Amino acid sequence: LKDLGLDGFHLLGFKPTSYLKSYHQARSAAFLYPNEREHPGSYRLFIAFHEKMWQLDQMAICSFSSTRGNASAVHMVALIAQKEGMDESGNQVEPPGMWAIFLPYADDLRYPEHVPRSKKEAVEFASKEQVETAKQVVRALQLDDFEPTYTQNPTLQRHYEILQCIALDEDPTKCKIVDETMPDPDLFKQAEEA
Repeated sequence: LKDLGLDGFHLLGFKPTSYLKSYHQARSAAFLYPNEREHPGSYRLFIAFHEKMWQLDQMAICSFSSTRGNASAVHMVALIAQKEGMDESGNQVEPPGMWAIFLPYADDLRYPEHVPRSKKEAVEFASKEQVETAKQVVRALQLDDFEPTYTQNPTLQRHYEILQCIALDEDPTKCKIVDETMPDPDLFKQAEEA
């Protein structure tokens, strides 16, 4: 595909946005907006395309290929228009543009309930006791007082610590960061002893 000049998006058709399910997202989405500097006239085309898709509540199904870096592969994507979002003060909270949702291929979707079985083999379901035990495990794992904003990003904290060491003319290899996202080994030892 590298030699076929297929870089970019190629429109295949349109579908209602209601057809897109949450499990159709194969990886992180990309956000698209026009680049008038590199592609003159792209803004007008993009806005016309965006507005019509928004009005009709449609998504564009496209093939996408890129030969940037080492990888070159063709992906199926759904382009979904996003309107500009403003808060009550008039500040932009969501920019206008399109989300490129990477769609899975047929063999990426798994249907474990359709596992082939012989005709005589019965389908096994969890017993009531197993279901109750699973519910107890889930209840035990609930974190009622957990607030994710209290946990610091360890990579970012390490970056800040290294910058601080460099600024203070200290050895950055001796920086110690407490990673709050990792389990506490002392708590595990206490649980084993109890």
